[in-house]
Amino acid sequence: MTGRADAGKVPAGMPGWRNAPCLGCGSKVVQSRDGWLIIGGTRSGSYLVAWGAMPRLIYATDPAGVPGEKLFMLGVAHQSCIHTTRARLEAGTVRFPAELPDLELEQGDQVPPLPLYMLDKPAEPGSCPFCDSRFLLTDEHIWPLWYSRELQARGAILTGAATKNNRINITIPVCDDCNNKWMSVLEGDVKELLVPMADAGAGAREPIQLSVAQQIRLSTWAVKTAYLIDAYQGPVIPRGFLQEFALKRVPNPWTMVWVGGYTPDVALRADKKALDFLTSDGQPTKNSPNSFSITFTILNLVFQVVGHFNGGTWTLRDNRQYDGALFEIWPNPAEKLSWPPSIGFSQISWDALVASIS
Repeated sequence: MTGRADAGKVPAGMPGWRNAPCLGCGSKVVQSRDGWLIIGGTRSGSYLVAWGAMPRLIYATDPAGVPGEKLFMLGVAHQSCIHTTRARLEAGTVRFPAELPDLELEQGDQVPPLPLYMLDKPAEPGSCPFCDSRFLLTDEHIWPLWYSRELQARGAILTGAATKNNRINITIPVCDDCNNKWMSVLEGDVKELLVPMADAGAGAREPIQLSVAQQIRLSTWAVKTAYLIDAYQGPVIPRGFLQEFALKRVPNPWTMVWVGGYTPDVALRADKKALDFLTSDGQPTKNSPNSFSITFTILNLVFQVVGHFNGGTWTLRDNRQYDGALFEIWPNPAEKLSWPPSIGFSQISWDALVASIS
């Protein structure tokens, strides 16, 4: 599949585009912030293809063949607008620019064979865990540099094997494209939430209310951080999870995220466990490990991310007694979350919190 555009403003979906109207809802799609997909096909909507919804998958309204009608790169859409986009395109209610990039689809023997399917395996050393790229790798800090600066501003002196020049220096190779685009934007967005939450927890400002959108943003950042912690050493999470996450920019349905308050005793704490959840009738599943639990702190907050790899209709249930201390922010955020909580965790309760997922 290839596209071609004339010189000038970069059309939506072509390398270098930054933002464009969604073909579904009409609002702006921001390349470095939103989950999005590229739409191609005929101007009439008689044939449509979409890619970027899932790793290594292309969706087509007619998978069996390509029409004789000329194909174009039609634009982009939010991940959540794919059904609306299809309906509008097929109804002919979308107005296109006079010039659109040509789209060519290759089928049959001329298509190079796909590389071996590895999305069920953890990321490999020396490659970006979010896209498998081995080019232009950069050092991505698991605990971001702004966090080290924030600790210094609060009077902390960072020492130990995991620090360098008074900064936390725990890094993972991530490609420049992921690191300095969507991950950088996510980091900036969440810093604007984490710092006020920490100040409210320390009594330095009034309590705050977190909306559903803000809780989803926090959970997205927490999952990104958990994936980096896993990739740091002995990864167990399938790379398909990470690549889907990079496309959708939200956690998947088989992941749960909680946040709580924490009384910090060190700059950071983290724990990772590979798990084998049993079925409801106490039987093991075919794959092992089939789940993970990652718990970590930042400032005076603690996040816990748990996910399983069984897919389908499998769901996780939380029957722990942490009401008022630990709050689910994905997949079922509260309509409004009041922060800070009246009850928090500390070094004394850390081990019990980690062990509560089993």
